[in-house]
Amino acid sequence: MTLDQFLKKQLLDLIYVYQTLFKKTFGITVLLSFLGLLFITAIHIYSGSGTDATGNNMSVLNYLWYRYSTANSYSLIDMSKSVLLFFIGFFSIALSRKVSRDKGALSVQVGSFFDEIKPKDIGYLFMALIACLVIDYLLYQLGTYAVAVHNNAIGQWVYYQVHFLRIFLPLLLFSFTSRLASTNNKFTVTVKECLFALIALWIFNELAYEFSLFIRSHVLFLLLAPFPNDKYFFVESILSIPLIALLFLGYHSVITNSMLILQHDAESAPDTTAEVYS
Repeated sequence: MTLDQFLKKQLLDLIYVYQTLFKKTFGITVLLSFLGLLFITAIHIYSGSGTDATGNNMSVLNYLWYRYSTANSYSLIDMSKSVLLFFIGFFSIALSRKVSRDKGALSVQVGSFFDEIKPKDIGYLFMALIACLVIDYLLYQLGTYAVAVHNNAIGQWVYYQVHFLRIFLPLLLFSFTSRLASTNNKFTVTVKECLFALIALWIFNELAYEFSLFIRSHVLFLLLAPFPNDKYFFVESILSIPLIALLFLGYHSVITNSMLILQHDAESAPDTTAEVYS
């Protein structure tokens, strides 16, 4: 499969999941977004992260897209995106099995949506989350060493590669974890498939970032106007829940379905994205 074929199928899958599954799963994604918010808020309180360098209050949206570890101190708040990916992975595994089992007659109810989740799936996701924490801390340390490199150009180059890896390695890791759980431990991946999956993850992550920034700048700031500054974190975080929930299906497509697409041979790849689930 060539890159253009893969990206075409990935785009079709992205459109397909939103067209067919958005209304059915939105309530569940709102619930999972709220749970993710609670965990991120706990990290926020524990780490003492509350303002940026200018003294402006942060929110969950900030923590999802930016890194706040300083040159001398690693902050657990940088794990916010990985915490959200844990819940997205949980949702994605459950959805994949639900769609595979129900086929065209998909019925989504909160009480039965997670029936197909197994204890080992949660174990996989927790191991991925712990791996993300270890990898992120090690990359942070590498980034601090890069700042001290005598050759400024090399130091900056290393720093930006580290920054890229801190953003996208967790996405790739949860993509592997989701696929591993979905294939009953029978999962292999080539370097080419890794690169293709990384490109899909990069494209959607950038789209999600720009979309979140647009909504925050043009909608959330206006809604925050009646509230005092010291309430911004909690109010904006609550207002962000529907926005975060909106991204679940997109991340499901590029985290789990991208691997499904890549596992098909170019000649036998499905013509419609509905067949990707079967």
